[in-house]
Amino acid sequence: MRVMLVKKRYSWNKNFILLCQGQSVSSFCDAIYTIALNFYVFNETKSTTLMSLIIAITTIPRIVLGPFIGTIIDRSNRKHLIVCSDVIRGLTVLFIASITYNGIFDIRLVLLSVIISGICTSFFNPTVETILPEISYPIELSKTMAIYQMITTGFYISGNLIGGLLYTKLKTQDLFFINGCSYLFSAVTELFIKLQPFESELSSSITFGDDIKNGLSFISKSAGLMRIVLMSFFINFIFGIIRVSLISWFSEPLLGVENYGILNGVCSAGMIVGMLILSIYSIDKKYRYRCFLISLFGFIFLIGISSRLSKYLYAIFVLFFVAFIFQFVFNNILTVTLISKTPKFMQGKVLATRTALVLMASPVGNIIAGKLCEFIAAENLILISSVLAATISFFTVIHSSVREFFDTK
Repeated sequence: MRVMLVKKRYSWNKNFILLCQGQSVSSFCDAIYTIALNFYVFNETKSTTLMSLIIAITTIPRIVLGPFIGTIIDRSNRKHLIVCSDVIRGLTVLFIASITYNGIFDIRLVLLSVIISGICTSFFNPTVETILPEISYPIELSKTMAIYQMITTGFYISGNLIGGLLYTKLKTQDLFFINGCSYLFSAVTELFIKLQPFESELSSSITFGDDIKNGLSFISKSAGLMRIVLMSFFINFIFGIIRVSLISWFSEPLLGVENYGILNGVCSAGMIVGMLILSIYSIDKKYRYRCFLISLFGFIFLIGISSRLSKYLYAIFVLFFVAFIFQFVFNNILTVTLISKTPKFMQGKVLATRTALVLMASPVGNIIAGKLCEFIAAENLILISSVLAATISFFTVIHSSVREFFDTK
């Protein structure tokens, strides 16, 4: 019992609290800002194409710049990167707020601001993932990451829940202004985070291009890591198909479009429960591989089983709820293992490359699903995709190299 208390005190250290309090505010306001921006663009242009472009363009920097961003992170002061990312995002949003206050709408400036924010986010997220191990006791990394994700996700979901209401009650420019200030508040809190003095572990003779090649070489030379990265790509590709298939499935009268929104809420609730579980209980390192397999295949099988239950809406909700508990667990184990098994000067490249592959895979799956749904019933496509995901995952992760990679002894 005494050990558990010590662990808990260490998880909630000053640096971690500073990071969480800033990110909770900015996550909450960012969710509101996203809703306000989408409706603002649509109301001004009456174009769903431009609105969808705003949504899609936020992920493009992370896909295109992934390896380059990772290399910059590994060669830079990480505290400076997260502070600068939040300052730039804050000033960019405040600029959009200022021109909106003056009654000016310029879609080119809006798109530019979204691109700038997307680039900053591309730097910020993987940098925080590499900072968390430094402000957490190694044994508690899984718990620390779960707490951090639970806080930021919880506040983001809360922002989504009231974002539409606030958009109807407040002026759009006021919501923009609040979000810009939230980024600056986050940057100020990050200034007080104390990290180890930055010393690049790379030789000064290594060029930027060579550093990128070294990062990709590190991934390709580790059979276990390579399999994990490939698995992440295929799982997100297949889930991209399933995500579109779900929309088609719930458009049928038997389930109903109104219940699709409830399903999304159920999935979010499942993820939060998963975060809560891992924020309380740590998975012993010798059981990580086993828990990873159980949660990965549990997620896939429950989604597949749900496709056979069109007449049982509440059973579908229960299966998706449990499935997304599993989804958070295997993602958490995977991320913690990637960080713990990757040298510090390679972490940025590995995490950013994996993120780029993940983000690239999902929209490709979305596009393919749009065509497949014209020929295959949505529920059958979900089942086929689940079987395919299980098969690919089996031959990818049931391998000695992956087991060795998860071995953190």
